[in-house]
Amino acid sequence: MPYGDYTQILAQSRPTRMGLVSHHFRSMSKPVSFQTVIEYVEALSTEEQDLLLELISKRRIEQRRQEIAANATQTLKAIKTGTAKHGTLEDLRADLLSEE
Repeated sequence: MPYGDYTQILAQSRPTRMGLVSHHFRSMSKPVSFQTVIEYVEALSTEEQDLLLELISKRRIEQRRQEIAANATQTLKAIKTGTAKHGTLEDLRADLLSEE
C-alpha cells in the first residue's frame, strides 16, 4: 500500500485529533522533542499506532533503497572513469588499515 494511503487512513480514523496534530507539527519552527513525539504516538489508538509503525518501516526501507541506488550509481561512475579501487581482500584490508 502506498504511503499516501496510510496517511489518509490514519487521518480519517481520527480527523479532529490528527488535524490538530498535523497543524501543530506544520506550524512549529523548531524540531519537536522526542518525548513529545512519544506522547503524540501514545495518544493514538492501537490501530493508528500499528499503521504508523508500518508507514515508518516502509519509509525506512525506501530510504535505504535510495541510498543503495546512489551508492551503485557512484560506484559505476568510478568504474567508468577509472577511479574505482580494485584488488584482493588483503589489498582492501591494507588500504582500510592505512586510513586509520
